[in-house]
Amino acid sequence: MKTKTVFLSIFVLVLGSVIGSLHGQSANDTVIFSTSGSFNFNFLYSGYTPLIDRLGRPYVYLATKELGLVTFNISDVMAPVPADTQSVASLGNLKVTGVSQDSNYLLVSLGDFMGIGNAGLAIFDITDPSIPVLLDLWDTAAFNRGTSTVLFQGDYAYLGAMEQGVVILDISDKEDIRFVSRIIPDTVFGNHSYPYNSRGLFICGDTLLVADDNGGLRIIDVSDKQNPVELGKYLSSSISSAAYAFYNHVFRIGNYAYCAVDFCGFEVVDVSNPFLMTEIAWLDPWNCNKEPPPFGSWMGSDGHTNEIAYSPSQNVLMFSGADSEVLAIDPSNPALPRIMGAWGPPNDSVGTWGVDVYGDLVALANAHTFGIPFVSMTGGLQLLTWSLILGVENNSIKAGHLKIFPNPVSDKFTIELPVEGPENFTIEVFDMFGKVAFSSEITRQNHVIYPDLPGGIYFYKVKSSGQFISTGKIIYTR
Repeated sequence: MKTKTVFLSIFVLVLGSVIGSLHGQSANDTVIFSTSGSFNFNFLYSGYTPLIDRLGRPYVYLATKELGLVTFNISDVMAPVPADTQSVASLGNLKVTGVSQDSNYLLVSLGDFMGIGNAGLAIFDITDPSIPVLLDLWDTAAFNRGTSTVLFQGDYAYLGAMEQGVVILDISDKEDIRFVSRIIPDTVFGNHSYPYNSRGLFICGDTLLVADDNGGLRIIDVSDKQNPVELGKYLSSSISSAAYAFYNHVFRIGNYAYCAVDFCGFEVVDVSNPFLMTEIAWLDPWNCNKEPPPFGSWMGSDGHTNEIAYSPSQNVLMFSGADSEVLAIDPSNPALPRIMGAWGPPNDSVGTWGVDVYGDLVALANAHTFGIPFVSMTGGLQLLTWSLILGVENNSIKAGHLKIFPNPVSDKFTIELPVEGPENFTIEVFDMFGKVAFSSEITRQNHVIYPDLPGGIYFYKVKSSGQFISTGKIIYTR
């Protein structure tokens, strides 16, 4: 029996093959996160996959497995409040594992992916998000390993059905879900020590990418929905030589697949040729090769990448990092992916399972654990806001630019504000995890700041009347 905890996957639909208009990051651009509100369940329950409403309404849908589907009203992002709960009992006693949104329809994958039970799909009308209306529920005992995720394209939905492969359903009539076909990726290729699980999915055109866990990365041709065909299969030799490569999720941008490889971090794979996929880069933030197989550093690792979300406007990928909570990745140079920011220091007894991003809001699903493979004592929903901080000051106010000097700073620094403009300002200084380390009110004149901070890299925001004026980086030396 496979001993590693199975993480859930979520699909965020974007035009992954269109990259010409994406924001090109510079090597000094940084993402910082700021905490907003949270809602914690009691010790019995966890959050798994969050989805921020894609019509811009103040709601977050959270798959909680045992609790069912919980809809949160986030009109006040500092105080998310449950507005509705669709219980497991109302869903055929099937646990809720994933969510995807098609306009005013919510697709919900059903079935415990860590146990034995039917795979299912529910479709809700969310014209009024606070009162989801169940339109249809499909399930079958023929696929008895539950589901991990759901995504859709046009009239079809795709379920990651774990050991039972990928299930394709016709959802053209939202009140009459119909089975179309199923494909189980090749079970001979890959790491034979554990079962294969079709978990993370990404679709672009007629090409479906499957993060098949122990089975690596697969490419499926779904042009004929009745007869999907596996075209290619890939497993990293470099990761496999260091530890087991568990592919939890995949997100495609252009010709490159960005893979969440559990405690081994992130991998970039060239998928332009489905029959000959190649590794472009491997980013291993937790040093998964520090112990030999079979387990490497899976138990107690500071991070386990799992779900992936994407901000197309800023060209930033966000990975849920388990004990490391969330990491922002710059995908602009596939050969050199880099961590642009993070939220949540390891070993703080808080861990994430899933992540979503929409606009300047990030939703995290916190999962309770029993110490395996990391310790997390919090289960529920966490909201963050985030900003892309450019490597140089990028804003001006009328008569001139704001200046901060000296930089690096060892004791104090001076803020020089433009001669014209607002009278009152606020400066906030953030650490690498996006937490406010220092804040102060300043006026429109030279102002000396004495932050008592440890040495390291920090980021600042200067704003007036709630509007950001300037952002940048400060290096503090001691």
